[in-house]
Amino acid sequence: MSHLRAAWRCVLIFLHVLRGWWLVWRQIGDWTEEQQAQVVEGWSQRLLAIMGITVQVHGQLPAAGPLLLVSNHISWLDIPAIH
Repeated sequence: MSHLRAAWRCVLIFLHVLRGWWLVWRQIGDWTEEQQAQVVEGWSQRLLAIMGITVQVHGQLPAAGPLLLVSNHISWLDIPAIH
């Protein structure tokens, strides 16, 4: 059963990546920076959900002002998790 689930997730990831490619290639250039950021964040959240990964945030981000985010970049999963 786990092999079937893994295969299904691979299909969903492939389709999700194709959708992301389509958005970048055909649509994202017409959007504002805020809209682009929202789309990238939503796409990344959906990718993690398809893979069964949850992100846990500890602490509070500052309400305003500059922010420095540091990551040791352990794997490629850091990119959608940080988005």
